[in-house]
Amino acid sequence: MKKKKHTGTATSVQNTELRDIILLQELSNSLVEDGRVEQLYEQILRTSLTIMEADAASMQLYDAEKQVLELLTWDGADSDSTKFRTWIEAGRARVCKIALADKKRILVTDVQQAAFLERTEDLDYYSLSGIQAVQATPLIARNGKVVGIISSHWKHSYTPTDRQLALLDVITRQAADLLERDLSVTFRDTEDRKRADAGLSGSVARLAAAFESVPVGVAVISISGEIIFGNAEYRRFVPVGRIPSLSRANLMHWQAWDVNGRPLESQDFPVARALRGETVVPGQEMLYIDDAGREIWTSIASVPTLDQDGRVTGAVSVISDINALKRNTEALRESEERFRTLTQTSPLGVGVSSTEGKIIYSNRALEAILGYEPGELLEQPSTSVYYDVIERLAWLKAMKKTGMGSSCEIRFKRKDNSPVWVAINVAPIEYSGREAIIGIVQDIDEHKQTEIALRKAELRYRNRLEQDVRDRTTELQQSRDQLQSILDTTLVQMSILEAVRGVNGEITDLKILSVNQELEKATGRTDLVGKLYTAEYPGIRKTGLFDMIVKAIETNEPQTTEYFYDYEGFQKWFSCTFVKLNDGVVASNMDITANKMAEEERLKNYLLLQQSEDLAALGSWDYDMLKKNFTWSDGMYRLFDLEKGKEIKPEIYLEYATRNGREAAKRLVRHIRNGDGDFEELLEISVSGKTKILHLKGTVVVNNEGRTERVLGVDMDISTARMAEEKIRKMEAEQKLEIFRVSLSTLEEERHRIAESLHNGIGQILYGIKINMESLRYGMDESDFNANKAYTDKLLKDTIIETRRISHELMPTTLERFGLQSAIDGVCKQLSDGTEFECKIIGSRQRMEKYLELAIYRTAQELMTNVVKHANATKCYVVIHITREEINIQVSDNGQGITVNSLHKPGIGLASIRSKIKLLNGEIDINSAPAKGTNVQVAIPRPDNKNPYKEST
Repeated sequence: MKKKKHTGTATSVQNTELRDIILLQELSNSLVEDGRVEQLYEQILRTSLTIMEADAASMQLYDAEKQVLELLTWDGADSDSTKFRTWIEAGRARVCKIALADKKRILVTDVQQAAFLERTEDLDYYSLSGIQAVQATPLIARNGKVVGIISSHWKHSYTPTDRQLALLDVITRQAADLLERDLSVTFRDTEDRKRADAGLSGSVARLAAAFESVPVGVAVISISGEIIFGNAEYRRFVPVGRIPSLSRANLMHWQAWDVNGRPLESQDFPVARALRGETVVPGQEMLYIDDAGREIWTSIASVPTLDQDGRVTGAVSVISDINALKRNTEALRESEERFRTLTQTSPLGVGVSSTEGKIIYSNRALEAILGYEPGELLEQPSTSVYYDVIERLAWLKAMKKTGMGSSCEIRFKRKDNSPVWVAINVAPIEYSGREAIIGIVQDIDEHKQTEIALRKAELRYRNRLEQDVRDRTTELQQSRDQLQSILDTTLVQMSILEAVRGVNGEITDLKILSVNQELEKATGRTDLVGKLYTAEYPGIRKTGLFDMIVKAIETNEPQTTEYFYDYEGFQKWFSCTFVKLNDGVVASNMDITANKMAEEERLKNYLLLQQSEDLAALGSWDYDMLKKNFTWSDGMYRLFDLEKGKEIKPEIYLEYATRNGREAAKRLVRHIRNGDGDFEELLEISVSGKTKILHLKGTVVVNNEGRTERVLGVDMDISTARMAEEKIRKMEAEQKLEIFRVSLSTLEEERHRIAESLHNGIGQILYGIKINMESLRYGMDESDFNANKAYTDKLLKDTIIETRRISHELMPTTLERFGLQSAIDGVCKQLSDGTEFECKIIGSRQRMEKYLELAIYRTAQELMTNVVKHANATKCYVVIHITREEINIQVSDNGQGITVNSLHKPGIGLASIRSKIKLLNGEIDINSAPAKGTNVQVAIPRPDNKNPYKEST
């Protein structure tokens, strides 16, 4: 709920201040006269109720010993709440508890928003009484003790002015003195009572002291025109001791005119009239001219003071400075005139209603929509323009949820009581210095009637005219969207600027005369009116907007542009229009940042799509089933080597298809034309003498009724991929053939080596045995026989050793029986004749599969044999590292190295090793340079990481 504002004319402000002064004076007189206590309580309460402009008030006595508040008097509260509050414990009432404890006023402008009142007895009381705002001021005796509380209650959110609170302090002081004197709340002895009486006797003096701080001039004047008392504000306008009517020095500063514009004589000034017994309320507007020649508008009210016989004894005069209010009123009038000028030329209806529900303004367009003559709508109830009460209530209920500003379609009532459909937007404004509601109305009756007629026609002719109704509905929807965008005026930030000119007439700046709510929302400021545009937004000079505004004013030509504003923390894109108005412009700005970002995003996506199509050699297409349009992306034109923009039809696939792709092209065209479902095809085409293979995928897009609306597809050139696949298959075949050749060569070499070992080793020994056996004969000498026998035994032992050696080479016994470490150590010792070998196995020593151990052994053996045969090295390091994931074999020597040609064309040994490693899915890396040795790295993955080791037997 909005807080109540203290607004009004100079007359109403002056009347209020004069009323309050009279009430305080009457109260002081009553207290001095020492009337009945109950009547004084009631007068104190009525005075506070009137000055605070409250809906209810109460005065309570505080019993400190019992910790309770007793209701002395009340005014304005309902009976139920009065019973509820007659006796209330101070400890349970939050507002009173805080006020009593802190000994200071508690002001709650909205009880529903006060966190400390949640779920309290106070809030229940306020809800029961309909109270929205409250103040509680403790009554403090002169000895510092709290004797009671005065409370004010409002049924709307309310914030008292400083003047009201200052006057309330005077009242509470008087009330506290009264309670202290007459009720003996906090003291009993005679000295305290004397102090209370002294306080009451000084009430008038304190009232005068209080007037020193009020913002209006107050004076008490004798019957002879002498100023008996005048506060500082009064002395500012009447510095000497007599009223202007009786003082030439004062009179020269004052001028006044009657309602017809004729100058007033001094005897008709307000105080002079009051001394004659007249009451001048409301006051007379008068112009005061100070010694420096400055003009100040004032309002002077005056009432006579009477004795008991009714004779005039003097007057009370109040001077209010209304200069700012007078200027503001004139500015408000000019602002309203500009408002009327803008709205009267608008094609949209514009109406303003007061918070009391009366129409206080309507433009010609609204009057024409409702069939009224100019001025006939004014002062009529705003509810009278609605055709249906239920429709209005439903709209108000919806607006409570969505808030003001949302558009609504509703029926209004014309002057002849016929309905008219309108679209309306409402928003709160301040009009003629008071709160009001503005409505923007668009006549959509023709559109609505057409829509209703179309719905009826659709029900009658659905089977025959279904397609036509659908097309018409689409057109109506587009038209409605356009109308809606025009009505959404709150999206435009508008302001009225006035040129500020230098001494030579050049435009040096712009003064902000008016801004709309959307601009205040966008800038987060409500104080822009009256400020200089370039001072608040210096960036307009750097962006060139200031020059555009000057051009619009000087050439009378509207200026429009889009610009990026990177100043004052905005960093946004805007679209602006400047139209000349008098010696200024009407400026319209719209935030188009989202549109700009969307455009950049679309451009980025388009470039990404273009790059993707270039990289992937693909294109996309779209076939509209309704319009029969076949649209290609840029990538499609590149695939077919065609000029971009050429008209394309689905049958183009038949034109470019080869003999092998003819049938696929026919199926493809049929799928596209019929839109009968998703499809996928391989199509061979011929483009510029080159054969291409396209992989096509298409998908259909259906509407809510299950009918196909579009067919979308992608074509990808997979010619390169097909060629690459063919090349890979050929390379794999060649590699397999090479492995087969190497395996055969290795097998033949192994057979040759075995045959050579049998021939040169066992064969020769057996031949020696044969010769030795042939030398044996019957009857030979025993010594010769023993010698031959010993030699034959030796040859048989050599045969056994040679057989074991060959067998060891075929399947090392040491590897079989003792494992990889022992077998590798044996090879190192066997080959350490001219080369010093250092062999090491790192990692797990658990046994592995036989084939894997044999592969490791043979690979290391062949690499070390190559070092002995070819490297001419003096040292060789062999390291076998076994992990759960793989086996690494490293053999490095300090020999003569391997030539580049030998690396690219390896011998049978290296070829055998490579083929063996490849079969095990391993890798081999050889690094060598002449005279710098050779380093061979072999990596063989473990076949099963989950169970990598075989239990030893």
